[in-house]
Amino acid sequence: MDKKFEEHLKKFEDPNYQEEVNFALPENSTFEQKNKYKLCKQILRYQKINNLTDKEIADKIDLNLSEVKNVLYCHIDEFTLDQLEHCISKLPIFTLETPIIKENSSYPLWSIPSILK
Repeated sequence: MDKKFEEHLKKFEDPNYQEEVNFALPENSTFEQKNKYKLCKQILRYQKINNLTDKEIADKIDLNLSEVKNVLYCHIDEFTLDQLEHCISKLPIFTLETPIIKENSSYPLWSIPSILK
């Protein structure tokens, strides 16, 4: 096995390693957790589609590099739903794919590009 690959594997197998780990939703996730996860995924999708570095996406959504890594790896307990909605409002995203629906509300809150606001 390649020595470099073995080093990466050892790093990821360490139970204390928390960087660059994409968190999954808990099995019985709450309404808020599901919405926060969807927003994180939208931000990651925007980054990938536009070929942006972590620093570039951090600048666009007004977060520092450590915070943006938490978003990109879906560390949803690090943010409130309002914080993530603020971040996504900074991106020119409009998609009907992932509506964010407020609890006890009959209408979805869509991610609207800033040029349409």
